[in-house]
Amino acid sequence: MPVKVRCPECDKALNVPDAARGKAVKCPACQARIPVPAESAAKKPSKAKARKEQDSSDFLANLDLKSVEDHRSRVCPKCGSDVTEEDIECPECGIDLATGGLGVAARKKLLKGPDPDQFYATVWKDGWRFVGRNQAMAWRTMMYTLISALFFLGAAFLYLYISPVPPRVFFAGFAIVSVMVIPGWLSCLNAAVIDMSLEKKDKFKRFPFDFFLASALGMKFLVWNVIFGLPVIALPAAIGYVMTEFGGMPEYVLYIGVGIGYLILLSMLPIAMSHLAMPIDLPGWLFWKVVPAWAQLLKPVIVWTTLFLATNLLTIAGFAVVGALYGNTLASFVQTMESNAEINRHNLALERMSEADKQKQENKEPKTLAPVDYTVLIAPAAIFLASLLPVGFTMLFNIRTNGQFAYYFRDTMGLVGQAKQKKYKAILPRGEDADDEKPKTLPQVLVEAAVVVLICALLGGIGGMLYGAISGSQMGIMATILIGVYYGTLFADVTGHFNMVSAAFAQSTVWGLIVLLVPFGNIFFTVNYWNEARSGCLTQAIASVMLMFLLILAVAGLISGILPVGDGTGGAPTNAAPADAGMDPAMMGADPAAAPAAGGDVSPP
Repeated sequence: MPVKVRCPECDKALNVPDAARGKAVKCPACQARIPVPAESAAKKPSKAKARKEQDSSDFLANLDLKSVEDHRSRVCPKCGSDVTEEDIECPECGIDLATGGLGVAARKKLLKGPDPDQFYATVWKDGWRFVGRNQAMAWRTMMYTLISALFFLGAAFLYLYISPVPPRVFFAGFAIVSVMVIPGWLSCLNAAVIDMSLEKKDKFKRFPFDFFLASALGMKFLVWNVIFGLPVIALPAAIGYVMTEFGGMPEYVLYIGVGIGYLILLSMLPIAMSHLAMPIDLPGWLFWKVVPAWAQLLKPVIVWTTLFLATNLLTIAGFAVVGALYGNTLASFVQTMESNAEINRHNLALERMSEADKQKQENKEPKTLAPVDYTVLIAPAAIFLASLLPVGFTMLFNIRTNGQFAYYFRDTMGLVGQAKQKKYKAILPRGEDADDEKPKTLPQVLVEAAVVVLICALLGGIGGMLYGAISGSQMGIMATILIGVYYGTLFADVTGHFNMVSAAFAQSTVWGLIVLLVPFGNIFFTVNYWNEARSGCLTQAIASVMLMFLLILAVAGLISGILPVGDGTGGAPTNAAPADAGMDPAMMGADPAAAPAAGGDVSPP
């Protein structure tokens, strides 16, 4: 092959034959002598090179990799980065060196929101920093609270002091409206601060106060306590009641049960309030939707509840002192004022009667009012108002911690928010239903059906307990509770049936009439439309199983010691005593002839 060389004088490139290697040629342009290099040694296959390659192959073939491994160094099995003995996770890729899965740091990087662990480090400082930046709002809250409390105390006193019914109704309503301002204003602040926390803001700009709006929100909070809180408090309260009435426990056990129930309700408050601050607040009204998140967030919930009780300790202690030291005194004062109001109404009616009507009246003489000591109201009222002084600052702190709770744990709580749409645009293509949602899985439907049955049974048992306690039924409290559970479960069964009827009518009128009127029509509908009928079907199935269980218990006699047994004559149930019960021991051995004659007067022993 020709060899390419370059003239050192004129820099002209030449192609010379391969035979000129090792010799010199003249440049045709400048007649300069150009040396042609000989053949490269690298291109000549030599025995030394062949021997070297063979030696290298033998070296690699005979190499013991175990003997050359460096046991002192440690590398990541995924990315190969150097790690130390102290490293639990790879600093580069975040893999857990022990398990091979993602480490804590890598999982945190995948989170959409903030790091939840920062809640514990910032909750205390951020809460008081927020109070310091919004001191005007804290003073406003304290002022609104004290004014509302004064209105409430004044209206309550006038309700007791004035005897005519129409003014009393007015002042009773005004007292309720006034006291509802306090929780209503705090609820309004809570929703605003949660929104501010989610938007990473910590300063109020302008927040007006509306007396009647705050009172309405307070009514809403009261209704929330009944709808959401009553099922939570009912179970520990019922346990305390049973232990008190049938277990021989002291009366304060019932109060302890109620206190435990309300403490559980208080711990659920930050989750429920976070939902209530969202555009879609329905989960905040349903305790079975809050309980799963409450169980997952038990640690931050305990932290929030502890901070709430610690910061409001003076207020709680003030209320406790008023109840413990002046509770009986205030109860006696109220009874005396109510009695005097009744006497005033009676005397006023006598004054307005004519002489003819007075002759027909049995109580013709005016009654004398009982003396009233108004000074007993000074101390409890002063302690009550003094207990409310720190509320503006402590409650603003707790409201901010609730906002931080919502900010750090919004993904776990599943808050449902809506972005404000500035300009209308079609979100879904035409022909699609905007209300379409992802269908629920079978376990979700099963859990919801079981919750419906249990709630109905629980409410039925509570109703039966209240009926037995109020009416004084001879059947006993436990019997009325079981009967209430039965009727509550029966109501759940009926609810499931009507749920299926509604789903059937949604398909067609024919199917609705079949399920409603035809025996076993719900079975045919379930077979043909399982997805639409499964909710009502599962509710009915669980309720039917529970009803059958209760009936089996009754038939088997497992509750025979609770339900009274009739006397067999169709009369009221009686518990017959032995023939010799209650008789004098001397009569036990007396002659039968000495017994009273039949038909004579026999007094009971």
